[in-house]
Amino acid sequence: MDHSSSKSKAMFGYNVNLSAGYIDNSIVDSSIIDNLGRTTHYSVNANGNKFANIGASVNKAFKLSENQIQLNLRTNFGISENPNYVNSILNYSSNFNHSHGLDLYYTLKELLIINLAQNVSFFQSKQSGLNNRQFGNSTKTTTVSANYNFTIKISLSSNISYNTTSSTNAKNIDFTILNANLNYRFLKGNTGELKFSALDILQQNISVINTGNNNTLTTGVANVLQNYYMISFSYFPRQFGGGNSRQMRRR
Repeated sequence: MDHSSSKSKAMFGYNVNLSAGYIDNSIVDSSIIDNLGRTTHYSVNANGNKFANIGASVNKAFKLSENQIQLNLRTNFGISENPNYVNSILNYSSNFNHSHGLDLYYTLKELLIINLAQNVSFFQSKQSGLNNRQFGNSTKTTTVSANYNFTIKISLSSNISYNTTSSTNAKNIDFTILNANLNYRFLKGNTGELKFSALDILQQNISVINTGNNNTLTTGVANVLQNYYMISFSYFPRQFGGGNSRQMRRR
């Protein structure tokens, strides 16, 4: 279900999605764990796989003289029950996941754009059959970004994000990423751009693995490139094709 409005003073839109299903004789995972802790996985068939999801988003823009405020809100909920076998014992994983996001934009003429964003996601799973264990994880990100145009040719932008991840029986992982860019436009029609970028200024960038699926949680980190600087040149042509192509179009 969708709705949108493009009225000049009150732009508004929303979207709602629903889905549900039951899968009979579906392909599921069967895990065999030996005395040394080694795990062997097989694919088998089982009944009882079912799911339901609902998601929604809302967009609203407010026009204030030469300024504008735009709000975007989105949310999603999902539940599922998935059968699986562990050491030949039938186990059911009852899963619940939900995620939410909020974006707030403020525009001051063509000089300044500020964006505040909050994103969170959660996963929870309860086991029945093999044991009654419960576990889960979450990811949260708060971001502030801004772009200021000193002139038509020169602009400065920056963003900072605070990230935190949590998982059952694991220590929280927190890190902050700060980036900045300085842009200079030149050539006729401002078709050339020279950009200086400073990335991961605080030297905290981490690639975090934090996922959940049925009876498994995966948590870890991976090495990534930290704090570096870059100078780049871009060219944006305003027209494509020459005079002959324009004459052919007139024909």
